Amino acid sequence: MNINEERKKAQFAKFVEELKQKRITGADYRQKIIQWNREHRDEPKIEKFENEEKNGIEWSRKEKIKKLLINFLKVAQQSYLEKMPKIVSKDEANKFLIATILDQGVRFEEAWEVPKILEKRLGHLNPMLISQMSVPDLARIIRNPKSLHRFPNKMAEYLKESCRCLATKYNSDFRNVWKDLDSSQTSRVIERFMDFKGFGQKKSTMATRILWELGPLSNFDTKQIDVSLDRHVVRVFLRTGLVNKEDPNEILIVSRKLLPAFPALLDPPSWKIGKDFCHRTNPRCYFCPLREPCPKFIDRIETISY
Repeated sequence: MNINEERKKAQFAKFVEELKQKRITGADYRQKIIQWNREHRDEPKIEKFENEEKNGIEWSRKEKIKKLLINFLKVAQQSYLEKMPKIVSKDEANKFLIATILDQGVRFEEAWEVPKILEKRLGHLNPMLISQMSVPDLARIIRNPKSLHRFPNKMAEYLKESCRCLATKYNSDFRNVWKDLDSSQTSRVIERFMDFKGFGQKKSTMATRILWELGPLSNFDTKQIDVSLDRHVVRVFLRTGLVNKEDPNEILIVSRKLLPAFPALLDPPSWKIGKDFCHRTNPRCYFCPLREPCPKFIDRIETISY
């Protein structure tokens, strides 16, 4: 780190401390951090990308960013695949469903530990029995002795309704969601995932992609699996200039154009980079795998709740 970088780091630390003393938090804090970063960017970087920020970056740079994302894919996959069940048995498949439902508002490592803990507390993971529980009773099981989620009431509702769907529509076996479909019906798998409470575009495409990675859907058509609209993914797409505005449709269209054979493969590396480097405030650009071609539009952040 050179003298200028050290000075800039000290100035930023002082600025953050001033914000804390003034008790500035939440959206106001984020906005002031963004403004500080905007005002203290290195001048050559601003000049270099000034016109591109107005008109969008050229496609050749988007291709370079895509290649770096794909190069980072295995690193990203290793961070989560080893924590997933193998999805061979009915029990493993049902635990996959429960973990995916709870993978919201908490660290994914925590969500994927919940099924086995919940099984110990309930004494089973029978979908029909869970669907017959009241939401308050199920929330109490989730909450005590130590809460398994930040939102036990909401997750209890999601679990109860999803288990009812699993028991009545899929004979209490999550594998039946795709067992009667052929390899060309990937979009139908995604639609069926949306039958479960708490599943939207993000969880449905994420679950489909992970099931392809783990094996159960490995022969299914990958062209139909879109990028998951996760906050980390959206932020990376915005700041790298892959898209010019926070428009979910534009994100999906660009990812399909960049990687038509399997758009969703852009998801894991974008998520990992957003989570570990491209933070909402004070991004770690110097260490980011995309640092060379990225225009570093750090004032762009996600505003929609994903």
